[in-house]
Amino acid sequence: MERHIAERLYEFLHERISFLFGKQIVLAAVHADDDVKRIEERAHAFDDIDVAVRRRIKRSGEYRGYHDSIVTDLTKASKRCIFIRMKRILPTFLLCAAALFVGCTTTGTVEPTPRAPVYDAFEEEYLRSIDGMEGSVSREEFASDKQTILTIITELGRIMNTLDYDAWIDYVEPNSVTYWRNQRNLTQASRMLPNKNQRLKNLRDYFTLVFVPARTNRQIDEIRYISNVRVKAVQVQDDSDIIFYNFVKQNGKWLVYLPPLER
Repeated sequence: MERHIAERLYEFLHERISFLFGKQIVLAAVHADDDVKRIEERAHAFDDIDVAVRRRIKRSGEYRGYHDSIVTDLTKASKRCIFIRMKRILPTFLLCAAALFVGCTTTGTVEPTPRAPVYDAFEEEYLRSIDGMEGSVSREEFASDKQTILTIITELGRIMNTLDYDAWIDYVEPNSVTYWRNQRNLTQASRMLPNKNQRLKNLRDYFTLVFVPARTNRQIDEIRYISNVRVKAVQVQDDSDIIFYNFVKQNGKWLVYLPPLER
């Protein structure tokens, strides 16, 4: 082989790496007696046989060693390059991760503001009615007691409109009847009447001059428990309760309680 042809072939083989991964190797052949100074044809692979594909190179036995060594070197070089780059960026990555972790742990969590419980109208009235009472009553008992007491008050309204003393006395509890039949108590109450010319001589006068005028045409809205056997019937004005009736439960029956004089 002529020297200049061998030099050109050597330069061509080392010109680029991709040439080494081609499916065929380009060789130049010159006839022993030929004086022409050029490459006449491209030679095929030495072993023209079918082989398996490995690392994208069709290998034919003894000629694969050079290719495998190059691929192995390139693989090691790539891994080494990746490792060096990882060593360079790893401190920065760890620093960012640490800053993110510290920020998450030090930032205070915002707790939701607890909301006040929302009640319906019945529940609100029930809570007002039992506020400060001695003992307890269920919601069912409250609803039943209120309905019974309002029914009695409606009946008392009819009695007061007709000044039916005999019907009224049946709704008054016995201790109150005894107290207000006492003449001394009636005389003392007479001093507090708006009309100084009027005198309370008996319980009927108390009904006519005290009980009826104080309660006629009054709207009763709610009840307030003192205990489970004592209740006030009130008219609600703004945030105030105006008491118009007192009731006590005796033998399972609600009766009107007439408060005594203040000493």
